[in-house]
Amino acid sequence: MIKRIITNKNTLLILSVFGGIFLPHFADILAPFTFWFLAIVMTFSLSGLSFRSLFPLKTVIKPMLMGVFLNYLIFGVFLLLVASLFFDVKSELFIGFVIIAATPPGVAIIPFSVKLNGDLNYSIVGVFGAFLASIVLTPTIIELFVGEGGVDSMRLLKIMMLLIVLPFGLSRILRQKQFLKTVEKTRGHIIDIGFALIIYASVGINNHVFFNDFSLLLKINLVFFIVMFLGSYIFKFVLNNKMPKEKVISTRLLFAIKSSGFAVVTAMELFGEKVAIPATVMSVLVLVYLLVLVFEGNLKRNAK
Repeated sequence: MIKRIITNKNTLLILSVFGGIFLPHFADILAPFTFWFLAIVMTFSLSGLSFRSLFPLKTVIKPMLMGVFLNYLIFGVFLLLVASLFFDVKSELFIGFVIIAATPPGVAIIPFSVKLNGDLNYSIVGVFGAFLASIVLTPTIIELFVGEGGVDSMRLLKIMMLLIVLPFGLSRILRQKQFLKTVEKTRGHIIDIGFALIIYASVGINNHVFFNDFSLLLKINLVFFIVMFLGSYIFKFVLNNKMPKEKVISTRLLFAIKSSGFAVVTAMELFGEKVAIPATVMSVLVLVYLLVLVFEGNLKRNAK
């Protein structure tokens, strides 16, 4: 029973959310370690990216740019526009949305491209392109909206080095022949457990929001519903007859899925608990969004 829970991604995430809401006592203990949990998660996540999928180079430039365009420009601008309708642009909560806009894509895009019969190579290259761009775009976006006086530039640089650059370098070691077989067996479990611990700590620390401030919770959920769900279905409607279905699926994933773990940890490290609230809520809605896409795909298959 315990093994089944630990090895089930969805169950783990649900337990981490409910644990943070109803049993938040260990959140303060875990919170100082979330940075390193994420560093481990990022290392194992990036170990799934192969350099082979990036060649020949002339065939991957466009999908790499599309990953940046969809995940940063389209999603980021749409998110901040909608968030500005509900929150003061100088508030801590709006800064939380800025952190999300500046966050690289979630690596969950890749396995769900397989599960949903998307264009896997397009997804891999798009994620890789956005990750590369994040080294420059993430600090630039945060400093643009928060201002250099509101963020410690050296601390932000340290975060980028330890959560993007170093994990990518270590992931290349994990892809070596002598390690790869073991890594592929354990990768999913390590990522799921690490992510669950991050979400538990974040939900537990911000536990009061789920009980005392329903209106705030509703507004944050509305922002993500409009951006993630409505935005995704606009893409589906516009692109359905203009590109293959597999690429439409990958496009919707590249648009809507941000690394909520990265957003939570970066917000907590740079600004504190309150700024991490939007990213904490997003981590739950990302799961809901993915489950909706899976349900949508099952309906289509059953209709045939």
